[in-house]
Amino acid sequence: MEVNIYLKSPNSNAPSPIFAKIYYHPVSFKYYLNEKVHPNQWDRSKEKAKALKGLDNGSVAELNARINAIKNDIQDVYRRYFNDNNHEPPTKDHYKYLLDLHFKRIKPVEEVKEEVLLVNDFFSDFIKRCTDGTRVQLKSSKPITENTLKTYRTAFKHFKAYQQLNNLQLVFDDLDLRFYESYKTYLMKTLQFANNSVGKYIQLLKAVMADAFELSIHSNQSFLKKGFAGFREDTDNVFLTEYELHELQLIDLSAKPSLAIVRDYFLLGCWTGVRYSDYYQIVPQRMFNSIIQIRQTKTKQLTAIPIDNRVKQIFSKYLNQLPRLISNQKTNKYLKELLKLVDSMHAEVTISYTKGGIRLEQDVPKWSMVSTHTARRSFATNKYLEGVPSKTIMAITGHRTEQAFFKYIKLHQTDHANIMLEHMIKSQQS
Repeated sequence: MEVNIYLKSPNSNAPSPIFAKIYYHPVSFKYYLNEKVHPNQWDRSKEKAKALKGLDNGSVAELNARINAIKNDIQDVYRRYFNDNNHEPPTKDHYKYLLDLHFKRIKPVEEVKEEVLLVNDFFSDFIKRCTDGTRVQLKSSKPITENTLKTYRTAFKHFKAYQQLNNLQLVFDDLDLRFYESYKTYLMKTLQFANNSVGKYIQLLKAVMADAFELSIHSNQSFLKKGFAGFREDTDNVFLTEYELHELQLIDLSAKPSLAIVRDYFLLGCWTGVRYSDYYQIVPQRMFNSIIQIRQTKTKQLTAIPIDNRVKQIFSKYLNQLPRLISNQKTNKYLKELLKLVDSMHAEVTISYTKGGIRLEQDVPKWSMVSTHTARRSFATNKYLEGVPSKTIMAITGHRTEQAFFKYIKLHQTDHANIMLEHMIKSQQS
């Protein structure tokens, strides 16, 4: 087996967490050491901290000693298991569990069972492991994002509040279908949350139960039952038609340069179909034969983006140097201010949602429903209405199934009727 030591953020201006990259065929994963060092004091080739002139280097030797000790322990844990199990290597999850036991990040299963571990204690430890990088995303092995961590903390807050209200201290065996119905009612009726929020918090609790189950903390499989389900209802989203985009394009924003930049980036998204997180990749310097290749930030999928003349006009407007991109949050704020200037965006749309267990409908101006992601949905919907094959659009948007794609685009019954009418007219003319 091999154990190499790396920094999580080698180019950071602040101390970076240190992790071990563990490999034994065919398993490879990261294991964070609960140690940090400034990248300036890290020797990548030697995989250890280094002394620098003018800096406090008194702790460098101690840090390297701890890293070496941890590295040796990682190898020893593997060798002990390998020798005690007929030269069979451990699975990744079991090896992580053995390492967590060795470094006292969790308690042995026997000890936990004797103490009857409270769900709150494990939930708190779950968030801690996600925060310090010990627990990573299962599919990609990447650290949990800060936005996801915020959601975990909010879910934990509501879970604790439910117990406090009912004078409870829950253990994992308490989390059965009866608890599920009670907790769901609390989120829906007491807190008056919308269905999607309720489903999200239940899904996160299921993730905590699954993690504890994998670590043999409990044997309660209620979270696997169909009745113990997270859920999500379709939300009412909008897209901008080509007419509305043209109307937006024609607005004179010479006196409002900040809004003009927001407008141009939004139109760029409507005409390329890329996510906001990938706007920085749509630059003329990467264009070849009117195509820009990007690797999507979210999916890491390589995608070829066709660039039409409207996008090229935006490039030319800024002399091939697009303005600095502001945060998504600020852009959404300015976007609503911008769209209030478009007459057609004051048309009311009806949205429906479930809140507190009651189905509600509300009429709102269309501009209030628009966000940066509306650009991507507008691209997909408009291209489909133009007759571009769904498979071709999916190759650009990254949707893997037509079911997901058709759920994503927003078509009304009249849109479907018009598509059918066009085909009927073409058929009669041929």
